Amino acid sequence: EKENIPKSKFWTDFQNYKERQHQRMLRNDKRNCKMTIPGQIVHMVRTSTKLGNAPCGCLLSCCNTILSCGTTRQTKKYKVRWTEAEDFSEIYISPTMMMDHFPYNVSHALEAAAASYGITSDQEREEEEEKEKEEERGEGTKKSS
Repeated sequence: EKENIPKSKFWTDFQNYKERQHQRMLRNDKRNCKMTIPGQIVHMVRTSTKLGNAPCGCLLSCCNTILSCGTTRQTKKYKVRWTEAEDFSEIYISPTMMMDHFPYNVSHALEAAAASYGITSDQEREEEEEKEKEEERGEGTKKSS
């Protein structure tokens, strides 16, 4: 039936448009487009085998982990290193990848890694300072008695 369409300016323009689009697609083949991660990358790899959350092998374990989020915290150990964007040219999907990248788990992992290097959060620092002040007050009252 395409042969029965009378040739008009619109038809000719449309055919030219389709040809230009085809040539553009060939020129800009997206399969060869290299994607990179911007900025500096700190890659954290869990080194402990005990997980504080269930592996995300199915929807039920994901829901179970979300519901128990924050109630039980097993400390995980991480190896932290600077990496290059080229290190992520291939990404392997693991059973726990989804759960590992939930904001709560990322936050917990960063806190655990920082603690392993002796870095504490602002909240922990404030609690330690408050505890020291209380101890100083306690020693001050003991000296005066």
